[in-house]
Amino acid sequence: MAEKREARKREVAQAALRVIAREGVEGASLRGIAAVLGCTTGSLTHYFRDKDDLINFVLDELTTSLTESLSSIDVAAISDDALQTLIQSMLPHDAEMRQWWAVWIAFTASSLSDSAMRARQAQRDSVVLAKMTDIIGAVFAQRGLRPPREEIVAEAELLLCFVDGLGLHAVEAPRRFSAERQARLLAMHLDGLARRWGLESA
Repeated sequence: MAEKREARKREVAQAALRVIAREGVEGASLRGIAAVLGCTTGSLTHYFRDKDDLINFVLDELTTSLTESLSSIDVAAISDDALQTLIQSMLPHDAEMRQWWAVWIAFTASSLSDSAMRARQAQRDSVVLAKMTDIIGAVFAQRGLRPPREEIVAEAELLLCFVDGLGLHAVEAPRRFSAERQARLLAMHLDGLARRWGLESA
């Protein structure tokens, strides 16, 4: 029963993703989500207390998906290609990831006026930054480099800012920022990282 309940909650969350991507967090409603599923709002409240409870569940699901992607990397043996492949997989390179990003952008916009959501976003950002810092630190360590911790954090922050910016523009203008162009721009950014630290000659 517990597994069936969790499966149903994730099914509801997937419907919520589609509605949030289209309507934003504020515009999404239990009625709209129920319509996507072909059920009543009463069916949804069997699994979620209210809209806020459902929204928080969706945000947790997105955060878990992102952190699991970052955790999949073996930082003890990370290669340049593995780093690029990881980051590229996080970008809106296909319809599924464009929806993911549209929802994430909607959550970010909502957090500007919602202190509770802003706190949740800040918690997520700190987890993602910590994982990316570990990855960048591993890249340096494999080259025999031991820069100060603050420099590693700065490089991780810069990479995440690049990803956020590219992701936003790719959602806004998918034809201009095709998957191929995203990959090229990412490669250029990582080349800049290599030049700053002499990684390309290692």
